[in-house]
Amino acid sequence: MAYRTAVATPKYVPARTLALPTPDAIRDAQHATGQYPGPVWAVKSWSLAEADHAVPIPPSATGKYPSPVWSGAPMLPGDRLLTDPALRRKDPGYSDETGSDADEAHDSAEPEGSTALDNREIYRIVREVAVVDSGDDLYSAVMAQDPFGLCFGLTLFTQASGHLGAVLSLMLARDPEQFRALFGPNATALLAVTNASAGSRLEPVGGENLSAASWMDRFRQAGAYTPFQAAQNEQAIEGQFRPMLHLAAELGLTSDRGLAMAFDRVVTCGLGAGMRWVIAAAGPLRTEQQRQGALEDLGYASLPEFQADTPWLPQNGVFGPETHAAMAGALRRLGDRCMPSCEDLMGRLVSAAAGPAKTRLMRLRHSAKLQDVYYRF
Repeated sequence: MAYRTAVATPKYVPARTLALPTPDAIRDAQHATGQYPGPVWAVKSWSLAEADHAVPIPPSATGKYPSPVWSGAPMLPGDRLLTDPALRRKDPGYSDETGSDADEAHDSAEPEGSTALDNREIYRIVREVAVVDSGDDLYSAVMAQDPFGLCFGLTLFTQASGHLGAVLSLMLARDPEQFRALFGPNATALLAVTNASAGSRLEPVGGENLSAASWMDRFRQAGAYTPFQAAQNEQAIEGQFRPMLHLAAELGLTSDRGLAMAFDRVVTCGLGAGMRWVIAAAGPLRTEQQRQGALEDLGYASLPEFQADTPWLPQNGVFGPETHAAMAGALRRLGDRCMPSCEDLMGRLVSAAAGPAKTRLMRLRHSAKLQDVYYRF
């Protein structure tokens, strides 16, 4: 059956972006909320066709974060690391994982959000996802795994993806002297290798792979240093979580639990593959009839016309994951109550998953640490 709504409407006006706090508001709230004290919400259009892992988004003014974030990071009560080693394993299909079909959309109302999604809230979500990977070791967690190389820290930032190099760069910016003291005479080479192009990030440093015991010991020591813990939080928030946020919210994953489940896929698969999986598994516009009906309801004659009115989308005439999420978000703002709720979307994610992915998502689906808080977007 074609996807239709009952009310005709003029052309959809593209979604507004998140309201950005003023510099004064950031300064006033910094110590109380953990917000970054500078303009770090630089807007960037993300194309999942072009990026399979997140990179840090530098603030437009200075290019670096001007002071520590989460100095003395809050230690939330956490579960002990789950014993099944499969749960710590990164998905081998880092760039190519796709999802399964899900059921048709259900008629379900969406709870109205009332909570601001600040960095403290994001950290709470990140920490609950990361407990399976970093466990009690938290910032000092290290493991080596093919084909990802060294995995380190809060979300096990991987060497192959470039996240390890990004977090090392943030550490250097926070305390260059301590960085060189901890990583020794090969500290510069370490940065060069881990921030190299994709094919060169797994090269040895100082004649040894980063999986060598001597390197792992250095990383454990670095994870115990508070400013470097803050750098890890920054990378997890700005390099992994925030780049997925727009697509997840457009799709309808607007609660802490829903965002945690999407973030789990990004942590294990990478930004591109993770969000492709999420949208393939839970996206509501699954047939050509549904998509054509949605275009008509939004007042568009064609998909390229919708994309042209939504500048952050790829302008390619293809119904890809970004376009799927954007169209779902447009229909929600239109007031369409046939769109699946966040609760429905989470159920679809669990249904589409298998093996360790399903176990991880089921854990988050029932975690008492997540409070089913809905956020304003």
